[in-house]
Amino acid sequence: MSFAFKPRLKIGDIVPNWLMETMHGKALEVLEKVGIKVKNRLLMRRIKEHNGFKLDEEWVKIKSSLVEDLVTEVRQRRKQSVRHSLNEEALILSPGYPGCSWIVDLETDTIKPLTTEKLVEATKLTDSLYEWGVRGGAPGAPVDIPPKLRRIAQCLIGYTYSRSAGPAPFESYEEAVYIKRMADVMGHGFGVDVYVISPLRLEGISLDRAIPFLENGGCDWVGITSMPLAGATAPVYPVGAFIQGISEALGGYAILHEAYPNIPMGFGINAYHFDMRHGNIVFGSPEQTLMDLFSIALNMFYGGGLHGVRSFRTVAKQVDIQAQVEKASSATVGVLTGPGTFIHAGLLSIDEIFSPVQLIIDCELARYLTR
Repeated sequence: MSFAFKPRLKIGDIVPNWLMETMHGKALEVLEKVGIKVKNRLLMRRIKEHNGFKLDEEWVKIKSSLVEDLVTEVRQRRKQSVRHSLNEEALILSPGYPGCSWIVDLETDTIKPLTTEKLVEATKLTDSLYEWGVRGGAPGAPVDIPPKLRRIAQCLIGYTYSRSAGPAPFESYEEAVYIKRMADVMGHGFGVDVYVISPLRLEGISLDRAIPFLENGGCDWVGITSMPLAGATAPVYPVGAFIQGISEALGGYAILHEAYPNIPMGFGINAYHFDMRHGNIVFGSPEQTLMDLFSIALNMFYGGGLHGVRSFRTVAKQVDIQAQVEKASSATVGVLTGPGTFIHAGLLSIDEIFSPVQLIIDCELARYLTR
């Protein structure tokens, strides 16, 4: 008789449905009475005649009926595409957001700039750990070349030295054009992420770099989310911060979906714990782990599948006790929640520093936690 003992947190039962329904209703109220601020003229021209929107100077107020119809559509689509076959035994580690500009030098154990030479070595290390489940390309951008070429170089190095590389992140449309060309050559899809700026503003560099692709149909998908910080750019209480996060995600999705209906889009809802003393997001803290769990429950409410935030994020800047405690504790909760990818493997100071030694430790932690 076979028996697998896999204890799990029943995340779907932790947050009561009445609370999520109430939060959803409050978010719709925000969108209908306050709206989303939009300055982009192309975007405003596309939606100004739409019956679901009311334009009040730069504010786009959105009818609740339109949002409800879109949410119903998203839930149905997600229900059909939820990956029921996601293998809980699969052990995958990813750098998450590969934004490093620094590296912990192996010879001196000091933090040094991430040069092209060091980035190539780091990428080769990532690829050499493929059998251990490590996936990804170059973990950052080389700082010894002109700034406007760094992301392009990162993408090229990733594709050259790692079999599991994908398109590198980008800050501008000009960078993205070349990164998309490389992705096309490699047969990879190309999408863009749009971040609604908290509070309630659909503007900024993420929208500016996305609009040209949306206009010419040059991207395969668009992901819409936001990063409200409880106590800084959002209400200090978590429920209030998440209501704002729902408003931003649903509002941004409604506007972009109706403006560009032929491009596949999705949204995710997040909120983050903010440290008022030091002015940063305290990844790895118990508070952020709880916020991650709440985010999972909310996204399940909107049709998303169960997954665990197997986070190796830490604010520690060295391979030290703080890093290991923050990484191990939050990743443990993620494993107990459900299947998923271990993110931010090998990264320190959130996503600023790459450490080869930390990457090996994270591999060992992941193997330990998934036994």
